[in-house]
Formats: sequence, C-alpha cells, structure tokens
Amino acid sequence: MKYVIKHIPKQPLKFGPTYNSNFKENLELSIKDEGMNMFKDTIFGQYLNIPKCHYQGQITKCLYLLEVEHDNLDKEIHIRHAKGNVLQFSIREFAIITGLKCTGNVKDFTYPISKISRLVQRYFPGPNYNVTKGRLVDRFELGIWDNSDDALQMAILYFIHTFVFSQLGDAPISIEDFFMVEDGSYKQFPWGQLAFTRLMKSFRKEYKPDKQMYRLNGFPYALNIWVYECASAMHNEIAVREGNGIPRVCNWKVVGARPKYEMFIENIFTENDCSNVQPTQEELESLDLPNNSHVPPNRPATSVVNQEEVQPNDVSGFEEFSSKPPEQLLRRCTRVSTTGSTPPPKRRKVAHPTKNNVPKTTPNVQNNQPFKTPISQPLKFDNVSGVHLNTVPRRTSSDNARLEDLEGHIKSYLLRR
Repeated sequence: MKYVIKHIPKQPLKFGPTYNSNFKENLELSIKDEGMNMFKDTIFGQYLNIPKCHYQGQITKCLYLLEVEHDNLDKEIHIRHAKGNVLQFSIREFAIITGLKCTGNVKDFTYPISKISRLVQRYFPGPNYNVTKGRLVDRFELGIWDNSDDALQMAILYFIHTFVFSQLGDAPISIEDFFMVEDGSYKQFPWGQLAFTRLMKSFRKEYKPDKQMYRLNGFPYALNIWVYECASAMHNEIAVREGNGIPRVCNWKVVGARPKYEMFIENIFTENDCSNVQPTQEELESLDLPNNSHVPPNRPATSVVNQEEVQPNDVSGFEEFSSKPPEQLLRRCTRVSTTGSTPPPKRRKVAHPTKNNVPKTTPNVQNNQPFKTPISQPLKFDNVSGVHLNTVPRRTSSDNARLEDLEGHIKSYLLRR
C-alpha cells in the first residue's frame, strides 16, 4: 500500500471549523420557545439532541497523513491502521453517521426563472438577488419576524447553511433553497448528498507545501464521529458516548477541544483495534442508505469557492498541532498484533468503562429523546475470506512489511519537522 500524501508537509498543519457548534443556542435566541417547538417537528429537529460538538481538527490531520491510495479517491477515504486493516469512509458511512438524506437527484428540485421568493422579498430586499451566508446569519440573529412560519423557515435555512454546510460568510446561498423551504420540498431534498460531495471536494483539494491552514466544507464533523465509531475504545479525554440512537451523530459528546495529535495516533490509530462502521438492522430499516457509487449532485458548487484557503488572521478557531510524538509511539507502531491484520467486527455496544484502561461512558439514552433509539441487536458480519473470527492468525511477513512501512512513514514525517 502507498500513502496518498507524497510530500511530507514542511510546516505544521492546522485545521479549523466553519460550522456553528452553538446553533441550538442561536436558534433559541432568535425564534424563542414557540419557534423551537415548531423546529423540533421538522426533519432537522433530531439534531437538537447533538451534545457538545466542538471540531477536533487533529483528527483531520491524522486522516490526511494516514490515507492510502485506492481507485475511488473522489468518493471514498481509506485510512490505514497500525494493525494492518483499512478503514473506509464513503457516502454510506456518511449517511449512517449523519442521518441526512443521501439518495435522490438534485435535478428534480428546479424552479422557473421567473419564480419569486417571499422570504427574500421580505427580509432581503434589493433589486438583485444576493444572499450570502453572512447576510443570512446577520438577518436571522436580528429576529423580529412577521409570523411564526417565517421564523421557522428562516431557522431551517440558518441550520442548513451554518451547520449542515460548513462554509465561510461570503458563500452564496442558492435561491432554490428558499423556494424549497417555502413550499416544503426541502423535506425530500438530498442535503446529505450535497454535503458529502462538498466535503470530499474540499478534502481532495491539493495541499501546498507552504500552506499551513485548512478548512473542510460540507459536514466535516461527520469525520470525527466516524472515527469515534470505528474505534473499539475511546479515551475519555477525547469524547464520550452519551447514547445509542439514530443518527449516530447525536450519540457523542466531545470532551477535549484540543487533544494533542499524538493522542489520536496513539489511542485510536495504533493501540486500540478499529473496524469499519456497519449499519444495524434498524438503521437499514429507518435510513435510506445509498450505495457507495452515488451520483454527485449537479448543482453548481458556488458556495465552496476559495473556502479551503485562508490566512492566519482571517478567521479564528485554528489550532497548532505541532508537538512531536513521543518515541514510544514509533515503537508501538511495530508491535506484534494479536488480532491479525483485520480486527474482529464489533457490536454497537459501549465497552465497559474500565476495560483496557481507556474509559468510555455507558450509553445513557433518555426516553424523551426525539431521535430514534434502536433495539440492541447483534450485527451480522462476513468473515474475511479464509480467516475465521475465532482464530488468532500468526503474524506474517506481509504484516511485518505493512507495519514497517507505517513506521517509516511516521519517522519521515518527524524528520521533516
């Protein structure tokens, strides 16, 4: 296997968020209790149950440095674990994590050029349509609505363009988004498909040797949750599981806003087993899951222009993740794996808090939570061809080569620092 990154960055990499992790508080201030009760009944109401969701940009740095080459770079991310297995992230995993609709065709949501938006006329007056994310945010936070329906519809647009779509303030908002919210067709629109495409497009943006700061578009928080779900155990200074419902993005609370890069490498990608995310039976029944070969949206990607390139003083939220990993980390990368090249798949059941000295919180699902809580069921997995899950295969020469390759990759990164 070869790594996607060919040139180790000369400068420490920094990643920062553009999604609004405080969207719930902002909604409450603008649309008040009546509006919040109405918002809870929309397709986005379940996301009010998301716990603290600060972006951990160090995870993106790990994914960037550990991704291996494959044949579907535009639609998937393949991450190599120190124990030899490969973790895969595609639109299917994105749908499982976010619960957003990822099937359908955006071409089905078109409107005549002559159509006029009532919301735009009322709250964004002007001779020409020119609504950006910044203008939407400013107007929404001002409040003062003609009626509760206007408040609700503006809240829906605000949530989509500040949380579902991670984008800067000058990103233009499509007029069709106003039309769909006004006529209710937004409920059928594949927002997840569009968010995933924007996420992958920004993740695939060419990284420049002299560039240090990056932002991901789309729904980058999904990558954090995906990594949590892949891990067999999670350090309680990174994140804790607070539920076991659908969608999975509502189950995790971020604890550490700025854990060090080596904590992720050591705890998640080296010491503990990781396995690919598999849907439960209830997720298969309740979510309209796509296959991995989805058709990219044809809507013009006007809202992601130049968002991945920013300057240090332009925005806040960037973090410095340049501390040197300890030497013991390199030694751990070459440890003999006792689980074989592919760790056994796990159920969506939280590990005991004291297991492996890496505490995880016990699921604490409240009965009054709007998002759906699945019935605990064992998952069905297919064994890797020729390998039985109840056996412990010996370490082979190919395993040694993979681990030595990973060690060399990390060493070369440190030497270039």
